[in-house]
Amino acid sequence: MPLPLHAGIAVGTLPSMPSAKRRPDVSWLPVLLPNVQALLDAGEATRGCTATVRGGHIIVGRADEAGADPRFRMTLLKGDTYGLSLYHRKKWDPLPFEGTLSALVDVMNTALAHWATDWSVPDT
Repeated sequence: MPLPLHAGIAVGTLPSMPSAKRRPDVSWLPVLLPNVQALLDAGEATRGCTATVRGGHIIVGRADEAGADPRFRMTLLKGDTYGLSLYHRKKWDPLPFEGTLSALVDVMNTALAHWATDWSVPDT
């Protein structure tokens, strides 16, 4: 039985909607952790940081007696390009940095070194 028409539109149906944007499959991200960890260990400011995967992102942070202290989040954009976010005031703030994982770790060790540094160690 055909649906009733009202002004040329079928009544009782939903308008066509664009398909939801799907996140890329990042189930392989944990394979990258040893490489990311080596990059972090090689940097002056990021030495002592750890990399983990959570929710399709690579999270870079430190741990202390109070627990985990996330600092950065790297999110796959396309290909081997990632975006960088800073954990600030209990939320992720996107930063204007994009690039390879190596390039983003370089940014953490230069432009964002203050955020990567172990704050419990006194400056000398």
